[in-house]
Amino acid sequence: MIRSLTFAAATILCLNMVIPAAAQTVERHEEGWLFENSFDFPIEAVGDLAFEDFGGHITVTSDNLPSVRIHQSIPLVRGLEAEALAYGKEFAPGLRKQGDSVVIEGSGVPRGSSYEIIIPSSMGFTLESDGGVTQVFSIGGSVDINSSGGSIELEDIEGDVYLRSDGGYISANGVGGSFSVTSGGGNIDVASVDGDLVVSSGGGSLDVSDIEGEVDLLTAGGNIGVMGVKTDVSAVTSGGNIELSDVGGNADLTSGGGDIEVENVRGDLDATTSGGDIEVDNVEGSMRLETLAGDIEITGVQGNVRVISEVGNVEIEVADAHFLESGRMSVNLQHGDIWLLLPADTNANVIANVQEEGTIEIDQEGWEVEVLGQRSPSSGRGTRRAEIQIGKGGGPIELTLQGGEVIIENR
Repeated sequence: MIRSLTFAAATILCLNMVIPAAAQTVERHEEGWLFENSFDFPIEAVGDLAFEDFGGHITVTSDNLPSVRIHQSIPLVRGLEAEALAYGKEFAPGLRKQGDSVVIEGSGVPRGSSYEIIIPSSMGFTLESDGGVTQVFSIGGSVDINSSGGSIELEDIEGDVYLRSDGGYISANGVGGSFSVTSGGGNIDVASVDGDLVVSSGGGSLDVSDIEGEVDLLTAGGNIGVMGVKTDVSAVTSGGNIELSDVGGNADLTSGGGDIEVENVRGDLDATTSGGDIEVDNVEGSMRLETLAGDIEITGVQGNVRVISEVGNVEIEVADAHFLESGRMSVNLQHGDIWLLLPADTNANVIANVQEEGTIEIDQEGWEVEVLGQRSPSSGRGTRRAEIQIGKGGGPIELTLQGGEVIIENR
């Protein structure tokens, strides 16, 4: 018989209790025994639901039930059938009240054990896990998981999600609220979040897509991929590449050593890498790009640009130069070539400062170009300066180069 427990809204449960199992079986399993327990914890009108001291392979789903159902499987590698039965009973979960919460408490985590948990469809839960595989599907409330390690898989969670893990692969698809993840390490994949997304990882790649809120990503080492964010994005990796596309707000990207690729950003872009290439296409706002060693390629420029590089080539193609009527462009390069491709209707003033090892070349055909002034060092060594007006003149294009070529062409 199952002991029936009914919870009123005001009084849930006052004493720690162990619920008798609905079914207990022991069957031969590989070289030992498999002990199975099934429990039914009737729950009505409770505030919060918590699971503590669980582990192994945990699966949590929901159904239209007035209770929490748990199926427990525990393997035993040796012994007699009676010993397996007694051993399994030692790990029967218990029930207790903790403030306004109902806590279902495990009794340790035998190696290789598993739990299948079904909760009422409108509820959320918290879970303290000693480690293992955790899978959570179709939950009507919020989910809060603290795991000692192991993979975590989430799908179709209507509320907020908070995850803390010592390490392991994490995947999530379909979160109706905000999503916060803190992990000691491991790859993390997240898709379809209606709220904000915050991820902090001690190491591993991060891939996120289809995020309605703001995105804040940090990994101590690994690649970052971001696609489809409605608002702002911040992404930092101590060592890895960053790929970002289709962002409705601003983007702030930092890599300790890796390439950065950006496509379709409606706001401003700030991208910095200590060693790697930067490739940008179609940013509607302003840009600030910096690399210590790597090439920078920009197409689809529509706003102010500032580029800083120690070593590498810089190529910039401006799609719409109207921003230069009052805006500006700046490129500061130590060693490499600067190639600037501008529309024929550009109105701007170019100010180029080149050391003696560098050269300046500007296309004279297809637009109006006037050299306003040139200055060479009297000794033949030092910085040469050229001021050039394109069209009617406008905002400054400032180019500084120590060694290499400056080439300006119209498209």
